[in-house]
Amino acid sequence: MKTLARVLVPLCMLWAGGLGCSRQHTSAATTPPTVVGAEQWLHQGRRLAQQGSIGRAEEYLLAAWSEGASAHEVLPLLLPMCLSEGRLRTALEYVQRARRADPRDPQLLQISISLHMALGHSLLARREIETLALLQPQYRQAIHFLGEQFFQLGQPERAQPYLEHYKDTWPDAPDVPWVNHMLTRIAQDRHDAEQLSARALPSSVIQPEGTLPEAGRP
Repeated sequence: MKTLARVLVPLCMLWAGGLGCSRQHTSAATTPPTVVGAEQWLHQGRRLAQQGSIGRAEEYLLAAWSEGASAHEVLPLLLPMCLSEGRLRTALEYVQRARRADPRDPQLLQISISLHMALGHSLLARREIETLALLQPQYRQAIHFLGEQFFQLGQPERAQPYLEHYKDTWPDAPDVPWVNHMLTRIAQDRHDAEQLSARALPSSVIQPEGTLPEAGRP
């Protein structure tokens, strides 16, 4: 669970911050009442989360979401709380709710895939991996994620382009040694397969260059 949190929480923060989603505060005179309510619920939920009162914090954050707070504000607070208590299904429900507003968001989709995998939803995870690949994301975490997933799914021909792109684009990234390991495994497996295929050929097929098979003796 801690490993999953170390992966998903930074990704969620990247998703929230990378899109410039910090809310622009306006004066009370021009801010709609529902937005004011959402801001108040959000502020209270964030304060309770910092105090470790997860149950109450979650109630306030959900109220803020219902009153108009964006998923970019709420989800980075809800997700760590769910993961800390092992409530993966609840975390997935929140992610899917956010995805309904933006089904083509690759970072939300990556979070969804990771949660499906943690819950053992192999078929759903594989379907969403294909969807993520079709979206052609270009951020570092997605390139590594797709390369690693295709490698683990036994599809080296699909994994290799992602892994090579990752190594060439981010050569100083901390997980490059693992990427190199996967690429080495792919090359070794391909070499072993070629050797096995060559050994499986009938001896009559393999002839020294420039020679003909001997005629049968009586």
